[in-house]
Amino acid sequence: MAKAYKELLSMAIPMVSTRFTQTLNTFVMMVIVAQLGHTVLAASFSISMIRIIGMLIFMSPLFAVGAVVGRQYGKQNWDAMPQIIKQGWSVALLLSIPPLLIFIFIGPLMVLCRQPEPVIPIITVYFKYLVWALPSYYITIVNQQFLSGIKRQNVVLLLSVISATLNIILNYGLVLGNLGMPKMGVAGAGISSIIIGYTNFLISSSVIIYLTNGKVFYPFIKGLKWAKSILVIGLPIGYRTASDMVALLVFTVMTGWFGQVAMGASQISSEYMMFVILPLFGLSEAATIVIGHALGSKNYLFIENIGRATLNLSIGFAIFIATTFVLFHRQLADLFIHFGETDAEEIYHLAMWLLSVQIVSMLFNAVIFAITGSLCGFYDTKYPMWLSIWTSWLISVPLSFVLAYQVHMGVVGIAIASLIAKVVSSILLLNRWKNKLAHVQTTEA
Repeated sequence: MAKAYKELLSMAIPMVSTRFTQTLNTFVMMVIVAQLGHTVLAASFSISMIRIIGMLIFMSPLFAVGAVVGRQYGKQNWDAMPQIIKQGWSVALLLSIPPLLIFIFIGPLMVLCRQPEPVIPIITVYFKYLVWALPSYYITIVNQQFLSGIKRQNVVLLLSVISATLNIILNYGLVLGNLGMPKMGVAGAGISSIIIGYTNFLISSSVIIYLTNGKVFYPFIKGLKWAKSILVIGLPIGYRTASDMVALLVFTVMTGWFGQVAMGASQISSEYMMFVILPLFGLSEAATIVIGHALGSKNYLFIENIGRATLNLSIGFAIFIATTFVLFHRQLADLFIHFGETDAEEIYHLAMWLLSVQIVSMLFNAVIFAITGSLCGFYDTKYPMWLSIWTSWLISVPLSFVLAYQVHMGVVGIAIASLIAKVVSSILLLNRWKNKLAHVQTTEA
């Protein structure tokens, strides 16, 4: 087990730190934007959710790049690397088109979804700028997956630190008008996203060109073998994410129906949950790559220990964050809420109810991310896909309507319905992992 923890942590610490830093980027941006008032706080809930939903649905297939590169790295198949990265870039550009179109027409879509009228112009302004950054974000994900797959995860971490520094400076300056920069409000946050996106793209691409000795430029793309592999493995991840994100979109729209207080409280809860979700996702990515290395080198006996180590670390991290929330919930709320305003106490109490449910939910999220990432190392992405679709649309969404409207629990009912679905998912995924290990052990024997 000691070797498994060492191998996993050497990959996971930079990747978790990267995801944590990326979470901090969004969190800092939203805290700064929230200083513009509670109407902007309510709008930032929709901005945050739509950004996550719109980008992740189409970006998630690209996380298969790490699995593909990790397996080839384990086989020491260096000749494949330039073709994988080039074909990965091509897939990334193709996948960036649908969210770009969604963001362009976000204003009419918000009207169609009957969102509060005061927040729609604020949302529209932000996405008017974000659309220009989308291609850079998608290609950067491919670069990060590639670098992690060849054990250059420290480079990815360094890039995320540079990104975080730029994020604080640019948002503090352009949103609030500090550091000699013009005060641009929410538009400043959008412009900051453009600058940060292309900075990450240029630096990470330059590193890859250096590591491949410029071979990414020649010969031209030969066949579509690696693009097909990325899509075959990645599309089930995309479908699973699409199911989760569309369900999240339903919850976002439902939250808007309860008004700006519900939106503001949900934004606070959601922002803090990202501090759990994205680092857990980083640990999940690390498990995918390390298991891919083990399978590529045919080190089958090592895989069970990696899975157990991933699960233990995920649950331990979730418990640590949950304890932090319990101890410092008031101080954390102070970052978003202006307690001198009339609706401040109402937002605060509702946010605390939501966080209480989320604290329990994050423990089951830890199991889901750990097992899903481990299964992805086997290229087993279809089972998690179907499980996510079933639990979202047979449990979470219908139960949300019942608890929110029939039982009159409001947005707290939505959170409880999501928790119940996660409990079911975590139990079934653990059983899937147990069966997968039994199969590997039989193959080895």
